[in-house]
Amino acid sequence: MDKIENAFTGKKQKSNVTSFVKFIAPICFFLLCLSCADKKEADVDEPEDEIPFSYSSVSYIALFEEGGRLMRELFIMDTSGNEIRRIQYDGKIRYEKPVRSHCGTKLLFVADERCEDDLLNICQQGLYYVNTDGKGLTLIDKISGHVGYFSGADWSPDDTKIVYSKSDDRKSADLILYDLSKKIPQILSTKESIYLPKFSPDGKKIAYSSKVGIYNIDANGKNDQLIIKDSGNTVWSPHGDKMAYYGPNDTGGSQIFVADADGSNQKQLTFTVSPHLYPGSWPRDGNLDPQWTPDGKKIVYVSRENEKSEIFIMNADGSDQRRLTEAEYGDADPEITPDGKFILFSSNKHDMATGICIMTLDGQNQRVLTKNGCFPIVCR
Repeated sequence: MDKIENAFTGKKQKSNVTSFVKFIAPICFFLLCLSCADKKEADVDEPEDEIPFSYSSVSYIALFEEGGRLMRELFIMDTSGNEIRRIQYDGKIRYEKPVRSHCGTKLLFVADERCEDDLLNICQQGLYYVNTDGKGLTLIDKISGHVGYFSGADWSPDDTKIVYSKSDDRKSADLILYDLSKKIPQILSTKESIYLPKFSPDGKKIAYSSKVGIYNIDANGKNDQLIIKDSGNTVWSPHGDKMAYYGPNDTGGSQIFVADADGSNQKQLTFTVSPHLYPGSWPRDGNLDPQWTPDGKKIVYVSRENEKSEIFIMNADGSDQRRLTEAEYGDADPEITPDGKFILFSSNKHDMATGICIMTLDGQNQRVLTKNGCFPIVCR
């Protein structure tokens, strides 16, 4: 006991250094083991929703031939381009990007079903979701014939609801909120025909585009307000405090803008246009498809300032705009991985019609994952 007391009080003993080391080493070892045990126990008990998002899989739309007909269906592979498998669905996927659920295990998409007696005409359009393992195909809504359309859909942050745009007559489109547990669609009253609705990150608001601009509406259907005129295609920032969008400029090309969530403090970020303009082709001749990095500090986007579409990146305030790809024919459809380190994109090259590529956020280490596919989506 005297030795222990003297070790902490500094009193001298016969072989003070040796005694102290012999005493303190077992204590340090015990505390280290205890700390490791606590950490191991904490790791085991970590809630599932706090486990880091896995981005080991990539889903995409691929074109293939079956029975003499060209089909577009969903496929999935790992991030090295291996273990490619088809997500079974007997129909034709629309040529538009499916939407991944926030849990990462479901995909929302629109498919056309051709008439058996007339393959040139569409007998039905369906809004579906399916698990990334190919199971659980579920029809959310459908439109008979080819007179209507679906225009955009999105998952609520908790994946319990889906919001989408639907038109039965090609004249006006409704905003519909669908409860997955109750399987009940609810039409939300809006002031305009709508397209491309998007939930805010907290799920309290829905932003949608219309012919006159961008609207914000409460998720319960109240307080429908025009917040940004003559613009569309809203993308919420990760924290929900800002939104990126694009609108036309004097040259006819589209430009990327950013504003606060209520539409205030609007700022134009890009100013370039393609040297070759196609009449009536807005927005393809400018800058479009803004995607926020997970930390909200940068925006990845597509620009045609070199005539061919290419992937660019800039700071969220529009500064430091840099080209990441040098397209052979065209690069598009950027998808940032949840860790913010990689960008997946579609690329059109001489040796492939359109394929899926991957690169680091700074544009380095570009490689082809598959030579057939478009609209890459990171999945679990």
